[in-house]
Amino acid sequence: MSKKLFALVLSLSMVMTMLLAGCSAQNDNASTPPEGSDAPTTESTAPTGGDAEGRVYWLNFKPESDQVLNDVAKMYTEKTGVPVKIVTAASGTYSQTLNAEMSKSEAPTIFNVGNAAGVRDWTDYALDLNGTPIANELNTDAYNLYDETGKLVSIGYCYECFGIIVNPDLLEQAGLNCGTENCWAINSKVSEADQQATMEFMVWCVTDPEASRMLVDTFGVMPYKNAAESTNSFLAAANEYSNNGCYVMNWAFNYQPNVDELRAGMVSALNAYNADQSDANWENVCTAFVDGWAAQYAAVN
Repeated sequence: MSKKLFALVLSLSMVMTMLLAGCSAQNDNASTPPEGSDAPTTESTAPTGGDAEGRVYWLNFKPESDQVLNDVAKMYTEKTGVPVKIVTAASGTYSQTLNAEMSKSEAPTIFNVGNAAGVRDWTDYALDLNGTPIANELNTDAYNLYDETGKLVSIGYCYECFGIIVNPDLLEQAGLNCGTENCWAINSKVSEADQQATMEFMVWCVTDPEASRMLVDTFGVMPYKNAAESTNSFLAAANEYSNNGCYVMNWAFNYQPNVDELRAGMVSALNAYNADQSDANWENVCTAFVDGWAAQYAAVN
């Protein structure tokens, strides 16, 4: 592969990850939630009705989906009486917002754990989703994140795919490069009533025809057996491959150490190379990718 083509592939992969997965890495340095945060958020609570037990509080990772999530929350409350609260962290502030919200008396019941660092830092706060009703709705386990004990910490609720040229015959044989950092976790520290209410809400989101249609239209695709079909032909094909049990290549971004710093270094090197495509600048790209990974791994381990 030529230098220019490789640089294009690398650039595309990072852009797709940063933009489509919420423009932010998260959970890299979170362990004990601190008190307070000034991270801007959008907050809305669906109207409460009936005498339903339990509550749902979704700390949303995707700012672009805020309005749709609030519409879905309102719909669910009107149907069931269960209060559903949506708080959307501003782009690039999810870690700070999560730390602050988890320290509150009414903490999120659904939150995002999207990479290995998040699994390490938040596994004690995550309900084991193995064998749960929501996990049983998945059409693939390719987007699930486990801790070292085999606990299912979080499950993907949408995902992205990327490529330059798509050959359907080749894809069917070799698999798709799909993955996500958009993964649901249920807070194990909230009451059993809140956990149950949250589980039921999540299952409804991926099985109700109207709700799943709304969510698929904002997320692109959802890897659940009974969710609405994607209107994006490429993502619909990806979902079909998943349903058929086809191989999906690993999404390395979930395992990048210290992702913010690592990506910043790679983007800086790529920008320099794009401005001046010299051999020296290409070597800097290679160094940022290979040595940068090693350096950031050492920094967090």
